[in-house]
This record gives sequence, C-alpha cells and structure tokens, in this order.
Amino acid sequence: YTKDEILEGYLNTIYFDNGIYGVKDAAKFYFNKSVSDLTIAESCVLAAVPKGPSNYSPIRNSENNKERKELIINELLKDGKITEDEANEALNEEITLYGKIDKTNAYTAPYYQDLVIRELQRLGIFFNNDIKSIKVYTSVDLRLNKIVLDALEKYKPDNPEMQVGIYAINPNNGEVLSVIGGVDYTQSTFNRSVDALRQPGSSIKPFLYYAALNNGFTPITTFKSAQTDFYYEGKLYSPGNFADIYANKDVTMAYAIATSDNIYAVKTHLFLGTNTLVNTLKDFGFTTPIHNTPSLALGTSEVRLSEITTGYARFANLGRDIEPIYI
Repeated sequence: YTKDEILEGYLNTIYFDNGIYGVKDAAKFYFNKSVSDLTIAESCVLAAVPKGPSNYSPIRNSENNKERKELIINELLKDGKITEDEANEALNEEITLYGKIDKTNAYTAPYYQDLVIRELQRLGIFFNNDIKSIKVYTSVDLRLNKIVLDALEKYKPDNPEMQVGIYAINPNNGEVLSVIGGVDYTQSTFNRSVDALRQPGSSIKPFLYYAALNNGFTPITTFKSAQTDFYYEGKLYSPGNFADIYANKDVTMAYAIATSDNIYAVKTHLFLGTNTLVNTLKDFGFTTPIHNTPSLALGTSEVRLSEITTGYARFANLGRDIEPIYI
C-alpha cells in the first residue's frame, strides 16, 4: 500500500468518540457536513480527536480539543501547508458543533451497531482494505427496539445517575433482537448489556435448581426454611430471607422457587458442593470468573447481562445450545 492508501484506511476506520468510526461520519456528526466542505479549523477539530477520543472530544472536553486544534493549526503553518492568513483565520474561527447523526439516534440502535462493528472486526472484515463496500444484514428488531425505548421513556428512573441495560434474544435460534447499553448513547457509549459486570442476585437460582435436578433432587425435595448460621471453611455465613420472612418448616423446591427462599438455595448449594454450580454456569456459557463461595447461590458473583440472558434462552428452548447472533 502507498502512504496515501494507508492514511485513507486509517481515516475511514479510526474512532472519533460518540460511537463514530471514520472521518466521513465524524464530519457528519460534529458539523453536519461532507469532509470536502470542512473548513481548516473544523478539519483540525477532527484531527485532534484520535489521539484520545474521549479526552479530545470537542463535545466532552472542548478545552482539550481547542488546545490541540490550535497546536495542529500551528504545525500546518510551520510545515508550510497553510498560509499565515489562513492560520489566523482558522485560529479565530468560531466553531459550531452539530452533534447528531442517524447512528446516534436511539431508534436506530447505536449500541447494537457497535456490536456489529465489533463482530466485523473479530471476523477480520472491518479493517480489510481490500473490501471497498459491504452490506451487513443483522438480527436487530427495530420494532421491538422502539417498544423498549418507549417503555424506558415512560418509566424513566427518578435518579438521573441510574443507567440501564437491556438484552433481548430469540431463544429458538440465538438471534439478538435488541440491545440497549445505557440511558443515552450520546452521553455514554459504554455498553452495559455486554460489557458491565453486575451481581445477578436471585436470577441465578434457576441454574442452581437445574443442577440440583440433575443430581437427584425433585420439585418436592425439602429443606427447612428458618434463620440459619452456616459455617464454611471455618467462617460464619448467615444469609437471610427478604424482609426476614421464613416458613420455619420444611419447604419444597417448588415452594423455594416461588418465594425465592434464600435459606433453601444456600442449603441446596452446600449440599451439592459449591463446585457444582460453578461448573453448571460454565456449561451454560458463562465466561466471567465465577467466585466459588456459599453466597454464589444468591447471585453475588458478577456476570454480564448478555450471559445470563443467553443462559435463560437455553432453558426456554429446552436445553439446545445457542450462541448470540448479531449478523
């Protein structure tokens, strides 16, 4: 490749913050212009970003961007690429940011688009300069995506700091239908559905009871539900039920699932041996490190939302192994 071809490939794939890849989309997002229509100052605003997309974003860190933009203008002057008049004009030009693009419209599933780009990178397609154009067909369901977004708008959290993560999958074939990774993509491109680690809490229990059923338990196997102190490897562990409500009698697995009884869950977990649930989660495709502890039965080991959703999908399709499909 010539230097111009290498530079072209770089400019068309480099990240410009706000989920924007490539200088064409960057010009559209930041200035609502084609690249050929950018002024010298606007071009330097964009040239400042790749050194550190979040640190030099003109939207997130305008002062950092301004400082680096001016440095680039002075370098262009020093190298004789622009005249002194052009440099002065660029330094004094008032920058007006647009800050929108179809890609960052929530209804066009920007978090999902990022996952598609990630998959193309994994397949070695995205950075392949031999490919001049490509059509990508995805599993996204924009109708479902709109329903989800409308519901989020209607039931928006009271706490402005609170984020969300939503991951919807078709259990029959593994097609991922909708991914929402946060409240506002333009404010945060971090995808909490596939990259954030969170404690799943009681939603881990079906995997525990699946393991129990595979090891001789039945829906009517009983343990006593009462406040209990457990000693594990010489340490005291005293979990409690929600609101300290206990049956104070023997209860069945069916009852324990219906009431999300923590005591029954921990007793089952310890009876089977804590490795059983660890291995079961790995069998279900969990790749995050699982902490082998008594409290694992109550969902204290952090996992990804995408993992637990895919695990539930395997229950829904009667145990057939599936992988999430974006493309």
